[in-house]
Amino acid sequence: MQHSQKKLYSIICTAFIIYFVFQVKAEAGEFLPLDTIAISTGGAGVASASSSFGTYYNPALLSHHQSGFEWVTSVGVGIREFNLADHIDQLSEIKIDETLDQIENAATNYNIWSGVTSFDIGTKSNKINSGSLPNDVKIIKKALISISDNNGLQIMPNVSIGFQFGNFGIGLFSISELTAVSIIDKDRLGFIVPVSQIMNSTGPGTGNYLTETKYVQYNENDDTLEIIGNDAYKASSLQYALDNDSTYLQLRGITYYEIPVAYAQKFNTPLGSLSLGGSIKFMPGYTYEKKVKVDTESGDIQDEFDDGSEHQDTTFGIDLGFLYNPSFFNDRLVTGLVMKNINSPKFETKSGGELTIDPQIRAGMLYHIWRDTLMVSLDYDFSENESLLDKYVSQNLGGGIHFKPSHSLSLRCGIQQNMKSTDMSDEGTIFTAGLALGLKWVKLDLAGQYSTETTEFDGNEIPSSARVQLSLVSNLFYGKAEQKDSQYQDVDQRDVVQDAIEMDEETEDIQQELADEQVVEQPSTDEMTEEETPEEETFEEETPEQEDSKEEISEDMPQEAVSQIASSESQMTPTVEPSEEAPAEITEPLTITKTVAPTEKAEPSVMTQSVEKELPEKPTPCPTNNIQSKMQETINITTAISNWGKSWSSMNINAYLDMYSPNYIPSKGLDIKAWKKQRRKRLKKDFIKLDISNVSIEFTACDKAKVTFDQDYASPGYKDHTKKIMLFEKLDSRWLIIREGAAK
Repeated sequence: MQHSQKKLYSIICTAFIIYFVFQVKAEAGEFLPLDTIAISTGGAGVASASSSFGTYYNPALLSHHQSGFEWVTSVGVGIREFNLADHIDQLSEIKIDETLDQIENAATNYNIWSGVTSFDIGTKSNKINSGSLPNDVKIIKKALISISDNNGLQIMPNVSIGFQFGNFGIGLFSISELTAVSIIDKDRLGFIVPVSQIMNSTGPGTGNYLTETKYVQYNENDDTLEIIGNDAYKASSLQYALDNDSTYLQLRGITYYEIPVAYAQKFNTPLGSLSLGGSIKFMPGYTYEKKVKVDTESGDIQDEFDDGSEHQDTTFGIDLGFLYNPSFFNDRLVTGLVMKNINSPKFETKSGGELTIDPQIRAGMLYHIWRDTLMVSLDYDFSENESLLDKYVSQNLGGGIHFKPSHSLSLRCGIQQNMKSTDMSDEGTIFTAGLALGLKWVKLDLAGQYSTETTEFDGNEIPSSARVQLSLVSNLFYGKAEQKDSQYQDVDQRDVVQDAIEMDEETEDIQQELADEQVVEQPSTDEMTEEETPEEETFEEETPEQEDSKEEISEDMPQEAVSQIASSESQMTPTVEPSEEAPAEITEPLTITKTVAPTEKAEPSVMTQSVEKELPEKPTPCPTNNIQSKMQETINITTAISNWGKSWSSMNINAYLDMYSPNYIPSKGLDIKAWKKQRRKRLKKDFIKLDISNVSIEFTACDKAKVTFDQDYASPGYKDHTKKIMLFEKLDSRWLIIREGAAK
């Protein structure tokens, strides 16, 4: 019933968050992807981006870090093109200015006016035989008409570096949007040029010229010129439109740097864990505004942004992020929500206006299908995000699959769809993919995106949208410091599974050996008299009555009898649990169950004869013969278990191996040398958080003990609970492990 209530509460909480977010409507700048993991999984990063880029995607990700320190440096570029680049490159190749100059030069040649006696409006010239001019004019007109409505080019370069220190994050994220849009005056596409001199055809070579400027229109269909009036020139001339900025290429852009200081904290609740994160960002930036010729080559556009078109300004931004792990999914599901730039940072432009980075709201989820090896992620924009590219609005839905078979290899793929695409801005479905290769400490990560919709460039069909990103990921100091409070430690779960398999395989052998030892060591009941049968008393502390009884045994019994009882006690199998003096890892109070011999007085002569017969020499005292010694040895074993757990979780390989006896028997028939080599390899790769509780210590001999305890293991996306058995022996005053395995 309680579990069902928790599940219901979790569903209600999740539904409330989703409902609240869906009510939010905001016009925002585009949420540009920077992280290779997000880029390659359909843009999903709110719940799944690398922790060092959490300060950009979602500050709450810092509380789910997989190592104490991580840094990522990344460089990439994205391009989005709609019906512009190929056309302006055609114009650039022909060159509109040169074409207009060619018409003007032809108009001054007296030969084409042969037989013309006046230059009145409507007067036509002879055919000018201009070669490629008719075709060039047709290409220019067609290109200008094609880009008069829907067009745009967007270049999005970025260079970023992110650092994560535990739950803190800093970074420098360069975000750029450089756009070009053609502005075409569709009413002024005529090839009409002013002509200030025309050789008088009635007297060739006599130097007679026009007394006033005339306007000549070129007709590409019959390759002739025609005199027209000034009004027609102003209303229809392409040259007039170019000279008066009614036809041009509009360049707009922004490049700003987010320099955040971020922190996240995780809180455990009955409904699951909730992580809250925040970021304050210093944001220096540059805005760009410029008009350039409409026939500027597409490859030169980025250079135009560096030519005196920028204006510098500085502002700041605030981001908030959340992550929620519903308890009823057994920590497999992570949901997230981020609100970026909630204070709407503003940059002043060169023209005196303002460019606002409006709030961006995005939700995401990550689900572990198979621990940390196979995961799926999904993101959705709740805000409609405008960009600097006119008429382009994005509201993306995307996700992907992340397959990580080992530390050295990562494969990812996904899809993304703009839910607000129009005929002008339709990119189709965007396919994404990524590959990471390297070592545990450093990896090279490559990711890319491309759209199914295409555009034409240089006669070839290419994707209308594409992006490529290259990152260098480093965990240089991975695992050097123990992270006591972090549940999420990066560990190869395949090694943990292998350990569990090996422990299970040796469980039966350990149980059988323990059973055999108990059969050998327990005294035969046939040899014990009724008076010799011990009574079992369970207590946590010695009461005054027990102390008196102890003193009575000491005073009334001869030393030989006490020694005989101690010898008898050493053959028993007491169960001892650690006391409150044990280390912090042992979480429950300890009780001690001890067998004591009967308090009746024995015959001194009989006991003396038995001692003289069985113990010709005085034996070394057994440390577990009395309560004080047994308690001390219990503490010693408890400390040994605690040190073993700490050395494992902190990746201190020397301390870890030092906890094992030279007589240790590895599983699967491995010799001790091969086993140590295997453990060095595994501990060098991984460390985990290990919690030990419910420790029970059973002394099977003066120098041997059987220990059982509950072991709780946790790592990103995976937890387990195991009851474990260890056999200890005491060598040179130290308790060391000789066998270990999982209890069934």
